[in-house]
Amino acid sequence: MAKKKNYLLEKVVEVVSSQKKGKILDLGCGDGKIGKRLFDLGFEVEACDMDKDRFEFHKEIRFSNGNLNDPLPYSDNTFDYIIFMEVIEHIYNPGFVISEISRILKKGGKLILSTPNILNVSSRFRFLVEGSFDFFREPTLDYSKMFPIAIQNMHVIPWRYQELEYLLHSCGLEVPKFYVDKRKGNFVFL
Repeated sequence: MAKKKNYLLEKVVEVVSSQKKGKILDLGCGDGKIGKRLFDLGFEVEACDMDKDRFEFHKEIRFSNGNLNDPLPYSDNTFDYIIFMEVIEHIYNPGFVISEISRILKKGGKLILSTPNILNVSSRFRFLVEGSFDFFREPTLDYSKMFPIAIQNMHVIPWRYQELEYLLHSCGLEVPKFYVDKRKGNFVFL
């Protein structure tokens, strides 16, 4: 059976690999596969996450423990690129985190960020029928009571593009380009 292609990983590699080599922070890196691919392409990569045990590449990539409720453990103007994939929807203090990203990103640096697209047709249809968007189905309070240890894995803020763009702008970052995922093959609107 063919291995399923990781669209986000491949898109980040496509976007970043066409840029000049530089220093990258994979923030909220999870297992570290995105950072590892960029490391293998010759970028200088550091990783940061609150879960050290989940990260798979300690021998190749410098890892820092970091909690996004606290200041990031980096000096101002440190990174040419910051990868922030599928994290912003999990945090309660997005303004603080984006201001920290802005602080540690070099002038002219690039933030590569992704979050679930709640405005796609499938998600809008789910909202019409259920009252919740794709990837945001669990009631926050119920989930936090049932799985208190896994609360950091829960999606808490569904971002529309306009709100995210404003947040980034208010922290001194601009959005010169954005991408959307491909239409889901299993959703057909009749």
